[in-house]
Amino acid sequence: MPANKRITILKSEHLDLAKRSENLARAILGLNSLGIQNSDWIITICFYSVTHYIYSDIPIQKTVDGYSQMEHKIVKHYSSKKIIYKIYSWLKNKSFVARYNPKLANRYSNITAGVAIRKVEEIKKELKIR
Repeated sequence: MPANKRITILKSEHLDLAKRSENLARAILGLNSLGIQNSDWIITICFYSVTHYIYSDIPIQKTVDGYSQMEHKIVKHYSSKKIIYKIYSWLKNKSFVARYNPKLANRYSNITAGVAIRKVEEIKKELKIR
């Protein structure tokens, strides 16, 4: 697909991706209780879940190089609900560390993973998603 080709992802598709990601994060958190530590992945998956919940609420055309544009739209669209961008930003930063700084990511705990899952719940509440 050419880099400038725009595709539209339907609201229902974003919601499906968000819910599947949320469920996966919860399932992986259950593995942590068995001693299998994956808090970094839980946080990253929660970031993508929140991203799709937000995208389901605002019309965004996704492009290959459009992440900064999308983030700008999030800030603009939720200017009266700053908590949405605050949660998005927290998860984005934590997931960035999880993906690109393994020494720091290894310090993430079940507590941090649990906070990430609660942030997904908070976004759903703010966006009135069940």
